[in-house]
Formats: sequence, C-alpha cells, structure tokens
Amino acid sequence: MQADTLQDAIDRFVMLSAILESELIQDTSDNCDDLFDSRQQSLSEIQGLLSTGESLSTDQRITLAHADQSINLVLDRVKSNLRTDIGLVQSQRKTRAIYNSDSTPLYELTG
Repeated sequence: MQADTLQDAIDRFVMLSAILESELIQDTSDNCDDLFDSRQQSLSEIQGLLSTGESLSTDQRITLAHADQSINLVLDRVKSNLRTDIGLVQSQRKTRAIYNSDSTPLYELTG
C-alpha cells in the first residue's frame, strides 16, 4: 500500500514539475508560487515515505532526477533571460540619459 502511495507522490511531483515548466516557458507565471509550494509539498511527502523504510526503484529515481533536472534547466533559462532583460533596460537608461536634453553634453564644440 505504501508503495502505491509513494508512486502517487512521485507521479504528482512529476506532473507539478511539468506544469511549472510549461508555465515558466510560456511566461504565464501568475501561479508559479503555488506550483512551487505544491511541488515542495509533494517532495516532502516522498521524503516522509522514504523515512518510513520505503525505497525508490531505479526507474523512480531516474524519473525524479529527470523532473528535477528539467525544471532546473528551465529555471536557468529564465534567470538568463531576466539578466538579459535587465542588461537591456540598463543600456536603454544609459542611452536615454546620454540623449536627454537635460543632460550635460559629453563634449563641447569649439570654434
């Protein structure tokens, strides 16, 4: 019976990881906090079951590792995109400051 409960928890973790990954890729991250929380609860449930003496099969370990690795790759991509966006915003601000009529000229014409 606990083996079924463990498999259900693993399936839930994988499903939540896939949904979260989809939300992050589509940039519809309105409910990502809830998904992360649910995913963490599922992982805690798995850890609780393992602490009672249950063990993971090789396939279950691979499944969990794949789901975790997949979401980490997506998170890395999102972080990279955010860094790029931040860099673009900073560059645009510098450009606006240079061409802003209120700013001091970088050089003066002499003649």
